[in-house]
Amino acid sequence: MPSRGCIICVYSDDIDIYYLNMTNSADWKEQYKQWKLLKPFQLKILEDGPKTLSQTWLVNQMWCEWRDIKKIKEAKLPSLQSLNSEDPWED
Repeated sequence: MPSRGCIICVYSDDIDIYYLNMTNSADWKEQYKQWKLLKPFQLKILEDGPKTLSQTWLVNQMWCEWRDIKKIKEAKLPSLQSLNSEDPWED
């Protein structure tokens, strides 16, 4: 069983377990606030911390979404210069 402060993201094909110290996790919370338009109750949960099990689930969902957004933002796009510059539709 995961210890306190463990966040588990369950997907259809695998289970990712990430141990995250909730007291030192302000960096992901700040990034998430900048990237998403959050509702007032979400902001309150992020600032004050979860008080119930259902609030913990919400924080877990927000963290998993932050992780997915971060992966997209950090992904390296292919260089357009390396592609052939000829248009295949031109004769």
